[in-house]
Amino acid sequence: NKSSIFIGWKDEDLAEVNLHQEESSQHNNPHTQRIKLSHSTSQRGYFKAPRLSIFSRYPIGLIISWSYAALDIQSIVFPEPILQKNADNGIGKDDQAEQGKDIANGSTDFSGIREYQTGDSPKQIHWGTYAKTGELHTKSFIDYASNDLWLEWSNLKLQGVEPKLSHLSARVLECHQLQLIYGLKLPTTTLQPNNGEAHKIACLTALALYGLDSKQRN
Repeated sequence: NKSSIFIGWKDEDLAEVNLHQEESSQHNNPHTQRIKLSHSTSQRGYFKAPRLSIFSRYPIGLIISWSYAALDIQSIVFPEPILQKNADNGIGKDDQAEQGKDIANGSTDFSGIREYQTGDSPKQIHWGTYAKTGELHTKSFIDYASNDLWLEWSNLKLQGVEPKLSHLSARVLECHQLQLIYGLKLPTTTLQPNNGEAHKIACLTALALYGLDSKQRN
């Protein structure tokens, strides 16, 4: 189209701006037009946008005018989320989730009195029982383990780095969709359990940058 400007990257879809339509609309309602561009990539990690091509045959269609625009744009490409069957035990919970653990010097809920053991804190001794029986007993409390979910690299039964990253990415999106509180454990990074959009992005970013050296990150 000789009345258009084309903007985009080589071998990618181009965005078209029709100058005749723009001139007509500018008289009635001046505005800035926004265009959407996309660039495909097959590698995770940091992606720096290449030079942008801008060209047109306007106004007579016989000659092509063109230029390049260098963009200072960098983004992070997440691993492709691919959920593998039987790759792990699913979304797992802590072994002691929602189970009380008897701790002599705990501080959560009082659970009873037991016989004194060497090393028990004097603050935990039940002096009322001692006054009645002459024997030392210790107050015990119940502390509860958290019910957090963990996505762990070490639990995966997959071979290869990229399949593991893709599977964990799918798990992150699954947990986020279900509004669960979850953490991520990689060989080099641990993200404590949390939820929400910021936590999802942090987990996907850790997966995207896993194993990349400083040159590949910049």
